[in-house]
Amino acid sequence: MVKKLDIILPLFMGIIIWAISFFQKDSLNSMVLKLIITLLVFYVIGFIIRLMIEKVYSSTKHDHDPNADENHDPKEVLDEDLTQN
Repeated sequence: MVKKLDIILPLFMGIIIWAISFFQKDSLNSMVLKLIITLLVFYVIGFIIRLMIEKVYSSTKHDHDPNADENHDPKEVLDEDLTQN
């Protein structure tokens, strides 16, 4: 769900803006302009939020398991530990 946040957030906001513009009887040009701006702004906001959530998740995962290094395979770490004894 987090990976799709930057797509889901602008989609919902676009629907809300479209409904508001429709009920206010805005012109088509005005409605399209509002939708484009809304989609771009909320895409960027969703992208930033997604990056922040992923960063927090990866840092908490790394804090709980100090042996978890993204550059090492767990089998290699285990093999290194066994050969050191």
